[in-house]
Amino acid sequence: NIGIPAFDCLDKITSDTIVVYELSSQQLEFVTQSPHISVLLNIYEEHLDHHANYEDYQKAKFNIVKFQDADDVIIFNRDNDIVNNFI
Repeated sequence: NIGIPAFDCLDKITSDTIVVYELSSQQLEFVTQSPHISVLLNIYEEHLDHHANYEDYQKAKFNIVKFQDADDVIIFNRDNDIVNNFI
């Protein structure tokens, strides 16, 4: 989510394009869709200046899979206790 703004690339995306995009907790806070493939590797106490507390930060991060269904995929880190417990 740092670098070229995502909307600057929209005209280059086709139905064959694979998009890899990092979403921040602030971006995930209000999502209404989840990607077909999600990756959740770790959760650290960060961005508490934006979120009311660590639990709200975790909820925002976990929203990446909130709208996934049985046909979707999550890749996650089994070695991170918080992520593994959520899954």
